[in-house]
Amino acid sequence: MLAVSALPKTSFTPFNVTTNQTSQAVPAGTAGCWVTLIGPGGNGGNGGFSTSSGSGKAGGGGGGGGARVGRDFVPVSAMGSTYTFVIGTSAGTDTSFTSGSCTVTAGSGSSGGGGVVATAGGGGAGGVASTSGVTLSMSNGAAGPAGASGGATGTTGGASTTGSGGGGGGGSSSTGNGTNPTGSSGGAASGGTPTGLNGAGGSGGPATSVPSTNHGGNGSGSGGGGGGAGGTHSGSGASGGTGAAGYGLLEWV
Repeated sequence: MLAVSALPKTSFTPFNVTTNQTSQAVPAGTAGCWVTLIGPGGNGGNGGFSTSSGSGKAGGGGGGGGARVGRDFVPVSAMGSTYTFVIGTSAGTDTSFTSGSCTVTAGSGSSGGGGVVATAGGGGAGGVASTSGVTLSMSNGAAGPAGASGGATGTTGGASTTGSGGGGGGGSSSTGNGTNPTGSSGGAASGGTPTGLNGAGGSGGPATSVPSTNHGGNGSGSGGGGGGAGGTHSGSGASGGTGAAGYGLLEWV
């Protein structure tokens, strides 16, 4: 019989996790994992509408961008025996990693408010990142602006920082006299490691008399907020853009 010291040593084989996990065992032999989390973007608000004459019909607010955590290392010493990993897929659902007393969250951006006739919808707040039991790099998502009123063009959405999601642009306001403004831009995507994951906000919709042509643009990448819809003089309103889904990656080493 071989002595214990003579038995072959086992080594840990690194692997990645990109799907939701509930109460899974922390891998035996791991040193920990690199965590990258991005929360979903908020949706853009619908545009205001009415067939009545008078003041312009206001735009919807832009959705806020999702927050980001990492890419940063969580040592196994900070974890418990199991872990839970959730990737937010739509506005209002966060992306998170939890193990023992360690909780890491990249919050969803808030959705923009809808325009109500001539009253503009409010902008959505950017998602909030938080950690407990461990210190990691993180950044909050960019805010989406309120929609426009009084025949004005919507405001450009906030740009992202260090990889969080950009805010969606605010919807423009119709004038009722045929000189409706064009749409606004969504907040730009910038920064972040790994690159190419963070999302730009969707564009704010233009103001027109045809609601099917002034929807807000969808957020792009991971965590970009949806753009607010433009206002319209019609019997129905346009829809705000959809916020981009979140992102999550665990790299066990």
